[in-house]
Amino acid sequence: MKVKQIIFILIILCFVHTVNAQYSEEQIKAAFIYNFIEFIEWPKKDKTTDVYIIGILGEDGVTESLLQTHYNILINNKTISIKIFKNMDEITDQVNMLYISKNFAHKNGGLRSITTKLIGTSTVTVSEHEEFCQLGGVINFPKKGARHRFEINTAYNNTCNVKISSKLLSLANLITPYE
Repeated sequence: MKVKQIIFILIILCFVHTVNAQYSEEQIKAAFIYNFIEFIEWPKKDKTTDVYIIGILGEDGVTESLLQTHYNILINNKTISIKIFKNMDEITDQVNMLYISKNFAHKNGGLRSITTKLIGTSTVTVSEHEEFCQLGGVINFPKKGARHRFEINTAYNNTCNVKISSKLLSLANLITPYE
């Protein structure tokens, strides 16, 4: 019996290693971003369009993965459109989700200035900066070990124009922002 258990464990470990080797961390984060859309409800005005718009500020591996994989993705009968922005002034209120690279945030006045400009909109911000949710961002991929986890800013969920599903909230580490 013990030999069978050891063989089973070895097979599982090999499978997990193979899955992790197949996809980069950036590709997994891009997949998370696409899946987040399914669990977020935007205001009625956004329901009339047939496309979800994901905006991107800055360049990194997640940006590349989003650009490479958005074709032929259909979520709730809507396609995905990716828009690259060079600065905050280009962003419109039609952007459903905005991915902010770490590089962009550091070079352009910090995360607080970016998230402050989006207060009152229905744009869900996503990044992978250490204190993104505490600084007003909505969803963050913190760097904590090998597990792929995410955080959600609970204050944003309570005060914005979007509704984040309880299913998504139950999977997240819930963060309270700084005052």
